Amino acid sequence: VGTVISLVVLALGEEIALRAFFQKQSTKLMGFIPSIIITSILFSLGHFAYDEPLIVVIDLVEIFIDSIFYGLVFKETDNAFCSWLSHFLSNLIAVFLFL
Repeated sequence: VGTVISLVVLALGEEIALRAFFQKQSTKLMGFIPSIIITSILFSLGHFAYDEPLIVVIDLVEIFIDSIFYGLVFKETDNAFCSWLSHFLSNLIAVFLFL
């Protein structure tokens, strides 16, 4: 139960900060494509974990791709709840796959 609550809260905070605020504001300044790339780089770096270099690179690339998807969901809906829901469900599935 604690893990699920953590997934809810952390994903919500990331979506509000990165999508509803940063991506939305930076899109106004530089357009959507540069904004989603920069937002996804920041999102990926926020999930950096030390490990073997190849594992780290693969992990960061996968997280970057996930972030692009969440950014597209936010762009299409203009709703952080929708990007949060996709983010949360993705995290939840990952947790269940690793149990």
